Amino acid sequence: MPVDTQHPDYSRKIARWDKNRDAYEGEDAVKARSRNYLSAPGGFDQDDYDRYIMRAKWYGATARTVQGLTGAIFQKEPDIEASPAVEKHLHNITLTGISAELLASTVVSDVQLIGRYGILLDYDNNPILRRPYWSGIPAECIVNWHETYMGGQPKLSLVVLKEPRFRMKDTYDIEIIYRYRVCFINADGQYEVSIYETGGTEQNREMVQVEGYVPTRRNRPLDFIPFQFFGAADLMPGTGKAPMDDMVDINYAYLRHSADYEQALFLTGMPKYVVTGHDLPPGDRLPVGSLSAWVFPSIDAKAYLLEYQGSGLESHERAMTNDKVEMATLGARLLEEQPVTAETLGAVQIRHSGETGSLRTVANLVSEGLSKVLRWHHWWNGDTENIEDEQYFFTLNTDFSTTRLSPQEIQALMLLCQDGRISRQTLFWNLKQGELIPAENEFEDEEAMIDAQAPARLPFGEDLEQEDDEDELDEDAA
Repeated sequence: MPVDTQHPDYSRKIARWDKNRDAYEGEDAVKARSRNYLSAPGGFDQDDYDRYIMRAKWYGATARTVQGLTGAIFQKEPDIEASPAVEKHLHNITLTGISAELLASTVVSDVQLIGRYGILLDYDNNPILRRPYWSGIPAECIVNWHETYMGGQPKLSLVVLKEPRFRMKDTYDIEIIYRYRVCFINADGQYEVSIYETGGTEQNREMVQVEGYVPTRRNRPLDFIPFQFFGAADLMPGTGKAPMDDMVDINYAYLRHSADYEQALFLTGMPKYVVTGHDLPPGDRLPVGSLSAWVFPSIDAKAYLLEYQGSGLESHERAMTNDKVEMATLGARLLEEQPVTAETLGAVQIRHSGETGSLRTVANLVSEGLSKVLRWHHWWNGDTENIEDEQYFFTLNTDFSTTRLSPQEIQALMLLCQDGRISRQTLFWNLKQGELIPAENEFEDEEAMIDAQAPARLPFGEDLEQEDDEDELDEDAA
């Protein structure tokens, strides 16, 4: 089998991933491959179909939902615990200028949209660097994989990655070629990498090996493939359903309804002039406008406007409205119409509980996978001998609430603390949850800052009288 052989799950899911990716990219990407998503009505030639597609509207629900939910996770910075040496790596974790936090947001976005992502850990042996680095791999570039059971446990034994590259054909002409990075466990149980690409001439387009090496740590080969899969339901190599699949399908349904609506509007929106009982000589035209009069020799001639009447267009409008509501129900919180009547806090929480639960699951799974890669990084960098050292972690935010405490709630908490019914620590915790205290501040830090600052007091009562007495003494002395 050739090196670019696709895993059966990859072949089965690639059309779905392309569909979701186009929906995220928006109108230009969707209309560029419109035949995949919108069939031509009967009797349309190519020009008719082009105009039909041009009038159709794309509703950007998919992109805005993914961006909004990703933003909800990253409204607070991730909690990352790393060694001082690795902390310096986090600002450019890929060696291409991408930080660990930015790569994490890409993982979250793709897990929601595609339901799959991967990170490969590699090592740069450049004498200036000599450090591990991460490579983010979209689902479309993970073309093959295999697990082997060892001791009753599955172990990744093969990953084939498709890497696009630009190559100069001549002085100005650039072509895209694809390299295939084959990561596998060889017959000696060692992690090995082979890189293939197409031949460099028009006559030679077969895959040829251009590089091969055995990664090592302290001159010893690795016995595992440092590649981490990310999914919406687990961290296993298998493919699964993406959280956005259902929304994407409805997004395309909206496109179809919009195309039919705009076509019907085009055909019925403009009134048509009708003249009966009069023969117009060849080449003559009837001028249109308030300054022009039509004079017909026959008294039986009639002229009128033919206009559309009826409720046929309303069915298209209702269909598009229903699509929007259904997309909002499936998680487009940023697109959801706010209720006309006031809602209790409990009703709002119940309305968003399914969305929040799914988003929290994604955040927790991505945190687990990123923590695993971060621990590998520390181990390969020589910061620890324990490849699963739990003192290092990468934890994403799972608190998506943006509700601040009301003045009445703050006053009630203050009274409870003053009456001794809750502790100052409990008061601090509630104020922090209500986003009135910076997330990075701890109770002891806040107490120290309060003690360090001078008390802010205004003259009142006895203090005011004391200040008046002091002023009188100053006047007498003068």
